[in-house]
Amino acid sequence: MNPNSKIIKTIISFFSVVAILIFVFFLTKDFLSSDESNLDDIFYEDNSSGNFLLLENDIVDKFLEEEKKLKNFSEEEEENKISLPGCQILGYDLDHGKTKLFYSKNSVPMGEKCNYFAKERTCDKGFLLGDVSYPYENCIESNSCVSESGKVFENGRSVTFYSEAKVPHGLDCKNYSQVRTCADGIFSGNSEYNFLTCQLDEQSGCLFDGEYFSEGTSRGFYSKDSLPYGEFCSDNFQLKTCTGGVFMGDDIYNKGSCKTEGASGCSIDGVFLEHGQSADFYTDDFLSYTENCQNISQVRTCSNGFLSGSNSYSHSSCEVKKAENCFVKGEEIASGSSKVFYSQENAEGGICVAYAQNRYCEDGVLSGDNNYTHSTCN
Repeated sequence: MNPNSKIIKTIISFFSVVAILIFVFFLTKDFLSSDESNLDDIFYEDNSSGNFLLLENDIVDKFLEEEKKLKNFSEEEEENKISLPGCQILGYDLDHGKTKLFYSKNSVPMGEKCNYFAKERTCDKGFLLGDVSYPYENCIESNSCVSESGKVFENGRSVTFYSEAKVPHGLDCKNYSQVRTCADGIFSGNSEYNFLTCQLDEQSGCLFDGEYFSEGTSRGFYSKDSLPYGEFCSDNFQLKTCTGGVFMGDDIYNKGSCKTEGASGCSIDGVFLEHGQSADFYTDDFLSYTENCQNISQVRTCSNGFLSGSNSYSHSSCEVKKAENCFVKGEEIASGSSKVFYSQENAEGGICVAYAQNRYCEDGVLSGDNNYTHSTCN
């Protein structure tokens, strides 16, 4: 055979095969896009000629049909797998295909163990397989402990609890944890640690005085936490907003609360006056019977620790001395009164008036002549 003819024949065969390949590709592109499709399944190499030859059309069609059925079955199976119903029993939900321990009793007396009454049951397309006499999700031993979330822990079991279910970004849940041990139905430790899980808040927030504030939250701050009487917390206030984990504002406003101290009272001469209270005070605390306390008094008022008025009025009380009576030979004459006394009890000629004198008593002192001491005369 002419070598040139052989070359031409080979070139024609090559381009024919390429044309057929392109034609088949567009007819079966869905099949060719599958990971399991391969041109080797459709073409084979002729060992004698070295050319690629196409399989019979009916064989290819049958092969493609089987591949399509297999693909459709796989997609249908995946769809059914996703939508298969789960199981529910006594309020507990179990996903399809999941297996869990169930119990024939929901509680057992002290000395018995719940695992003696446990069996595995599997959810299959909405039906809970296994022994129907095991319907309970949990079983409580008489000395077991139950967390606030309802989870049961056997006696002697140590469990890590958290005081917070979520902590601000940048903190560590370990700082909010405590290991508590179940002892005859009661967890040891602080009951404030009652969460079984703790997670970090991925969003940035602010922490102040142990309290967490989410991003964008605003709260009031004060420059002082205590003010004297007469000043106002509102004058020392600033509203700050949590931004990027920091409360934005002036650093001097860093107190979470503020209060104004109460007004001071006044203390003088053993007497205490509240703020705003008034009382009478005196320049002297003891006067003679002829004097009057009102003449030496002044009303003074307490104002936040300071007493109004003159400091000369420093006595909280005033007393007037009682006048003393007079006594003559055992006879009492009241102060401020008078009485006739005689110098003789027996008058000559019976004229007593010649021997009489009116004597006046004033604060224990009797006026007149002390020779006139007789209260009667005959």
